[in-house]
Amino acid sequence: MAPSIINTGRVTAQLGPITMTLQGMAGGSKDVVPDTVGAQTTYGAGSSPPGVHFSVQSLALVAAAATIDLMALLGDLQDTIDGETMKLQALMIIGADSNGALTISEGAANGYEVFGAANPIVYPALCTLPWLMQFDDTLPDISASDCEIDLAGTGTDVFTIAMILG
Repeated sequence: MAPSIINTGRVTAQLGPITMTLQGMAGGSKDVVPDTVGAQTTYGAGSSPPGVHFSVQSLALVAAAATIDLMALLGDLQDTIDGETMKLQALMIIGADSNGALTISEGAANGYEVFGAANPIVYPALCTLPWLMQFDDTLPDISASDCEIDLAGTGTDVFTIAMILG
């Protein structure tokens, strides 16, 4: 499922039943509001935890693998986000009903410990339900030696990945 993005002074990504909105793009602080079945957390430059950048993209595996570089993400305005010195605050994954399972782990090179060292998680095969994980400022700072997340799955499966950095 490809995200729909609307850009009218804010960015809204509609990912199935979840909407994530980045508000106040023209100047000042940016607030990101993921809304999951009525629950709502607001992220902004001055919030705790902070949320400064928002990335949502369709990611296709190549030869059953992909790497997410948190220092070179696609931004909300199709720009490049460099997350150095920030933390991953939230991660959302949505698959397709034809996908195999997706294993998410620390990158083999310059690994970012999303779930701790040697603790990968598996998004189930054939799953179309969004997984939204909020880390609330508990992950390490992103740096050149801690910036990559590895994905391993099946063939050329496509997943929608959304992230909030702050």
